[in-house]
Amino acid sequence: MRILHYIPEHFQSIDINDEYMSMLKAHVARFADNDIAVNYSDFTQKAEQLKPEIIHIHACWNLSAYRVQQWAEKHHKAVVLSLHNHMQSWHVSHHLLFHKLPLLIIYQRKAIKNADAVLSSTETEMKRMVKIGWNVRNAMIRNALMSGSLTPERMGTQLQALYQKVIDSNSFKLMTREDRELENKMLQASFHQHTAGEAVAQQQPNNDELPMTAEDMDRLRRIMIHSNNEGILSEIEAGAARLHIQLPDVKNGISEQTIDLFPPRLPKSVKPIERQKTIMKSRRKKTAMTHIMIDEKPTETERQICFMLLNVKQELRLKTLSRRHLTELYRAIRFTEYDEDMILRMFKQLGIRKFAARMLQIMKETYLLDEGFMPISPLNDKKTEAIRKQLSTINTQ
Repeated sequence: MRILHYIPEHFQSIDINDEYMSMLKAHVARFADNDIAVNYSDFTQKAEQLKPEIIHIHACWNLSAYRVQQWAEKHHKAVVLSLHNHMQSWHVSHHLLFHKLPLLIIYQRKAIKNADAVLSSTETEMKRMVKIGWNVRNAMIRNALMSGSLTPERMGTQLQALYQKVIDSNSFKLMTREDRELENKMLQASFHQHTAGEAVAQQQPNNDELPMTAEDMDRLRRIMIHSNNEGILSEIEAGAARLHIQLPDVKNGISEQTIDLFPPRLPKSVKPIERQKTIMKSRRKKTAMTHIMIDEKPTETERQICFMLLNVKQELRLKTLSRRHLTELYRAIRFTEYDEDMILRMFKQLGIRKFAARMLQIMKETYLLDEGFMPISPLNDKKTEAIRKQLSTINTQ
């Protein structure tokens, strides 16, 4: 775990001083590599050296703190925002009209809304933030120097639990490109026991021979939590077994929901994708499918593939599309028998031919779907890139 604190050098607060900064760094060092930056230039240099997973910002109403938060969002780092009593009603009302209100409009409300955890130091401040409702990811940890009921050691333990909760709640955001590639390889291996699985296995070290580092276990933990959120944990476990990858023992904690997580901003749908009807409210699509059933007389498989594509499009529009949905669509296209000419005619009549081609491109990249198993050629255009970006955005929210 790597944490970079940002405490602006000119930030004034009754509970932040040199003693607090020394205590914070010393007690976080018991479980994580951490450092403190005091200005934006200092921050960017230390971020490059430390490569933190979490940026902990200790400031409100500070433009440089907001710049740091923007940097963190751009570089896919989790952000903890400590308020230090600066969102108490008495503090906000001070110079409200000519100072605080403009800052609220320009950036402060957005900073709180976008933080991966908002940390209050008193119960009254936390209750106020919950009531305001700008962010559902609220927590409270007292300042040990200001509270006689909390020792510095206990404060450090509470911070450790909070940081782990933030990391687990932002599994996809914190996954590196290598992590995502490994997740894809495990998923691919679960599809093909004797083909792709063996090919992928040759690219991966055998964990029976190589010891697992703490960093390896952390990345596999992220993959498992993300795959559970996406409804594909069982496939990841099957793929890992075929690749001889020893997964960390967190499955029970995930399935029993004993791993502490913040609520997702956009909950995914991990129910099976609907195959018997469209979830879209478009009367035109429903009428078109009725005519297709009468004129074309498609098989059950061909009908299901069309319904699945229509519903994938709708789930994408609602920002609830999960990898389970894409995986089920992939299995239907890759492992079932259907008349490709019939499917193509159905796509045209339903007005989803180009959308289907774009989704085939996504599956080609993610699942290594061979063009020989595609009913039409994949399409890689600007709208395909927009789908990629939307899928990435959905995962990080």
